[in-house]
Amino acid sequence: EAGVSRRSALKGAFAALECTLFPAATELLTRPGLPGEPKATPSDLLRPEAWKSLAPYDMDGAAQAEAAAALARGDELVASGDPAGAVGEYERAADLVGSGQYKLWQAATLRGGHAKELAGDRAAGNANSSEVWWWGRGLRWPGWYIIAYLSARSAYYDTKYPDGVPAPARATSRASARGALGAKARGAEPKRKAGNDLIFELIILTVGGIGLLDA
Repeated sequence: EAGVSRRSALKGAFAALECTLFPAATELLTRPGLPGEPKATPSDLLRPEAWKSLAPYDMDGAAQAEAAAALARGDELVASGDPAGAVGEYERAADLVGSGQYKLWQAATLRGGHAKELAGDRAAGNANSSEVWWWGRGLRWPGWYIIAYLSARSAYYDTKYPDGVPAPARATSRASARGALGAKARGAEPKRKAGNDLIFELIILTVGGIGLLDA
């Protein structure tokens, strides 16, 4: 029982981290900096000010309007056949808002990547798309919360049923009915083991971490 208790505690701890620390840290490391500030680095995770920057940001209205105008100019340049000239406008739009405006920054970065591809720099265009993709794996990514739910659910059932979750009283198929009868004949109550999601979670976190280091 002690082993089950430790396993449940570990799963519960993972559930808490997966819906708080992990997505917040990913958000900090993958998003651009706030307007006029550099992008966060791993060492910034030790700074309380960096975590405070996750709070809603009061975007300057004039800067946001200027960014929207730069975005529109970039669109016009692409439409007129000058994607190379549009890149600068898109980058200006993205820099003006930074992480203060997710949708505007995302639009400027994706369109800037498309303009780079049109100008012949496919690698740079893919890099832009990668930036947008990684920021989307932060607080907005539902996968963190799905995994947290699975981990918390598994921890709950491990704690409540240390010997396994009882099978449903009514068999849903002939095979399950035969299994239940066989178990009763042996004097044992049929059990259904609780799923162990911990290995799945560790794989997800490991793959995601390696991808983040390579990005």
